[in-house]
Amino acid sequence: NDTSEFKGNGEINLNALKKSLITLAATRVDIGLLATMGLIPYPVTGLADINIGVNAEQPEKFMYGSVQAYNLSLANMPFDQARGFFEFKGDLLNLLQLHLIKDKQRLTFTGAIPVGSDHPGSDTRFQILSASKNFELATLNPLLDKYGIKLEGSAELRDIAIRGSLDVPALDGAI
Repeated sequence: NDTSEFKGNGEINLNALKKSLITLAATRVDIGLLATMGLIPYPVTGLADINIGVNAEQPEKFMYGSVQAYNLSLANMPFDQARGFFEFKGDLLNLLQLHLIKDKQRLTFTGAIPVGSDHPGSDTRFQILSASKNFELATLNPLLDKYGIKLEGSAELRDIAIRGSLDVPALDGAI
């Protein structure tokens, strides 16, 4: 993508790598690359601005950051934008807070997703909590088409837990 911009700042201490601190910023990144790299298990398109900090003093690999994506499609579900905060600790991607926004809807997620094959239970088991007010259920139809399910109307989602594996997710909560 010839319009992307990447910047880095920090210090790499070659004598004591654990004392290194680095910040990275990328703008207008094609987030389809995240699916290609295996970080997102569904097809995704759009552009994102991403800020990442790396703190090598942590006992495990540790990165933290923020993302703002726009013109987003996740698993063929279109959203106007996504905003949120995350951290990588070891082989877990922790969603500290992620908002998917479409029109006046806001779908909020928090949770943990394993991203590395070295993680115990590397069958891609995860747990995510979601909540929303006045969520248009038709937004989910592209994801549910393969099951022959079509939704209409709106709902309030309260502490919906999505857990298990990507192949067989389990849902629990109040709608």
